[in-house]
Amino acid sequence: MLSGKELNSELAQRYKLWLTALEYTVPTQHRYSKIIREFCDSLENKEISDTTAWDVRKFLIHESSRGLKTCSVYASFITLRSFFDFLSLGGILAQIPLKSIRMRSSSQNPPRVPSPETILRLLGAARNLRDAALVELSYATGCRVVELVNIKFGDIDFDSRKILVAGKNRKSRYVVFGAKAASAIRAYLGGRNSGYLFQSALFQRGCVYTCSRTETWIGEAAVYTQRGVRRRVVIRLGRKSELTFGEAWCLFKKRTQKFHITRPAKAGPMERSTISLIFRKLSLRAGITPVLPRTMRHCFATHMLDGGADIREIQELLGHVQLTSTQIYTHVSRKRLLETFDRCHPRGGGCDDGAESPAN
Repeated sequence: MLSGKELNSELAQRYKLWLTALEYTVPTQHRYSKIIREFCDSLENKEISDTTAWDVRKFLIHESSRGLKTCSVYASFITLRSFFDFLSLGGILAQIPLKSIRMRSSSQNPPRVPSPETILRLLGAARNLRDAALVELSYATGCRVVELVNIKFGDIDFDSRKILVAGKNRKSRYVVFGAKAASAIRAYLGGRNSGYLFQSALFQRGCVYTCSRTETWIGEAAVYTQRGVRRRVVIRLGRKSELTFGEAWCLFKKRTQKFHITRPAKAGPMERSTISLIFRKLSLRAGITPVLPRTMRHCFATHMLDGGADIREIQELLGHVQLTSTQIYTHVSRKRLLETFDRCHPRGGGCDDGAESPAN
């Protein structure tokens, strides 16, 4: 017979399988499963079926005491509600302990949106065709990172300038892109007409370290053959007392020039972490506050709204199910809001020179 801790772990594993069956995205599955594992750990050897409302409150209080933001604690609460619904459907629970718990939803602050000039500086910082295409397409479509990495060549229609992307919960939609993004994509592809648009790019530079026993600099790298066979290469570079780290590193690069140390690229899409790293490096090179892929989505929506686009059109392009998810950008788009106020309100445009002043 399973102990309480083992039973809870088994139910957490089955919950993850349930999320997979419902076609939740992989990041969501990992995030929900992590929260549920932490909750089960907080119960120690107590079975899930014996969970009380106080156990849930205690866990949420612990999450808050860790310094998590209100929105993160609220996300844990929503995840627990989903988990207990799963247990209730399976007949594990006769009564859901969350029924007596109320938590105020976190206020959604308007996102930080860089100006179009800042985005131009980010584009100018691109030093290769891949980075330029990535920034151009991200800004032109407002796609999520998971949508960007899963775009394949066959999803792109250059004639109509539209791309079929798979959004949340496997819901597909078309996004459009401009001539500049089309030119950047074509230049990056360079004649390639298959596979993922942004393919996996895994490279290694090797490493240089000191051997404590001999006090010498050692260079190490993995060398790959054309068939992808990997072998380890270790090079003695010189004594630590004779070479600085920089000199040892330059010597290592010189001696490995003839070696094929590039890891063969996988056929899969580029990792999401790689895209985030690219944006951080470009921001640093451009000398601006870090612009992340998520920020590009905010820029797309806000700048479109500033340009006169209808909020319903932006909702469709972003793939939002509810209009309330898109309406947050009306709070960000202060330029258009002020223009509308000045145009429509009797006192919006200011007083003319000949206007009468109000009576004292």
